Amino acid sequence: SIDVAETYLRDGRGIDIGPLCEAGGGESIVGHARTGWRALTRHLHHLGVTDSELLELDLAQQTRTGELIDTYRGRLIVPVHAQGGGIDGFIGRDTTADPRAPKYRNPTKTPTFDKSTALYRPTHHRLDTDANVIVVEGVLDALAIAAAAAGAGELAMFAPATTSGVTVSGVQARAVLALHPKPPIIALDGDQAGREGTDRWLTALCVERG
Repeated sequence: SIDVAETYLRDGRGIDIGPLCEAGGGESIVGHARTGWRALTRHLHHLGVTDSELLELDLAQQTRTGELIDTYRGRLIVPVHAQGGGIDGFIGRDTTADPRAPKYRNPTKTPTFDKSTALYRPTHHRLDTDANVIVVEGVLDALAIAAAAAGAGELAMFAPATTSGVTVSGVQARAVLALHPKPPIIALDGDQAGREGTDRWLTALCVERG
């Protein structure tokens, strides 16, 4: 449900994605998966998606009895778009507050998604010559920056991006450097994991790529 996703972001995180969606042509850039075990599986079956396709793209998992259940349940769903506009995969952010549920759920490696090479950007808009590429830790951080920029009419000045964590590969570092001639800003969280992640980014960008 798009409405649930937008309400969660607005009321729970203070992120109004309305202006960001309008800037992208009016389509929502997030969704929400209900807590039911088979809601998405049944819906995609109805649209003609096969069991093998659901499993291959990590949208469903097989139980011990051979039944398919949804991989994403009770989560904000954020699509990771390829540069050409297609969707490579989905990142699910827990909305149930269940302590047993991982905060984020990335797809396992699929034919279109590999977390070690994926770079999430809320939009792929054209950037101003003085724009800032900002590397953050999570998808909601990136959404918050893009939404604030869109609300202020300054979307072309900011390009938030994230690897959905504190790790960075050579592929991801090159992708960030290719976004704009200006050096990127590294703005990971201030905790120990964020500081270690910042060191990884500095090594990948400054030491390994000058």
